[in-house]
Amino acid sequence: MLEEAISELWDFIAQQFRDTIAGARPEELEYHPFRDEYSISELAWQAIGTCYRWSVVLAGATTVDEAVEMNPRAIDLLQAASGGYTPGRFPTTMPAESDEILDRADDVLAAVGAHLMEFGAAERELTYRTWWHGSLTGDEIAARLLWTLGHADGQIRLLIGYCRRPHPS
Repeated sequence: MLEEAISELWDFIAQQFRDTIAGARPEELEYHPFRDEYSISELAWQAIGTCYRWSVVLAGATTVDEAVEMNPRAIDLLQAASGGYTPGRFPTTMPAESDEILDRADDVLAAVGAHLMEFGAAERELTYRTWWHGSLTGDEIAARLLWTLGHADGQIRLLIGYCRRPHPS
């Protein structure tokens, strides 16, 4: 029952995130609140990267090398998750384009959703070892996934709202 609730909550948050990105205008995705802060698209990439990182941990990766072996193309997501890119310096594989963000997000969010859907009591209580944060139970990872994507969606929505608000000249 709890597994179903976690899975449904994930589906809801993931859809909210998708809707937020899909509804953003191109100039909004490029918006930087300040020069030394991440743009809206960069915040989205960091959230996707963080979700991907948790996904590979749930799939059994205990080192970054194992995570890269699972999908060498996703090294940029792992870098984004670990703060490996400074504001304005994300690679060309992570453009400020909603279609590109959504294409990669769909793969990651679906993988996480599949893990959470199959999350039984044993997986929830199992301790998973990470290469950056020690060990966490499946419940703790599920909570971090839900918080990460929900928090990123909230930040992005606030910034888009700020962009759309009339500003005095």
